[in-house]
Amino acid sequence: MKVLIPINIPHLHWYLADLDLLTWKVSIYDSSEWCGFFKKYAGDGSFKSLGDSILSELDHISYWAHFPNRQNPTEVKFVKAKHVPQ
Repeated sequence: MKVLIPINIPHLHWYLADLDLLTWKVSIYDSSEWCGFFKKYAGDGSFKSLGDSILSELDHISYWAHFPNRQNPTEVKFVKAKHVPQ
């Protein structure tokens, strides 16, 4: 099961994040790879903050009570998708 999350860098750029609810991996699809957004936001803690927010929201809506067989992760892993088309 996947959740698509649009991410906006205000007045600059949009990219797509794909959250896999089974592996807790977020794939970042950024067609402007040359701008270095993935490296910047992975390095400054922005992705960690987003991952923590996702887990907090799932706690808030009692997600784990509805899906007791799913693992409750301690963190969400972010990876950069390769060969994203323009």
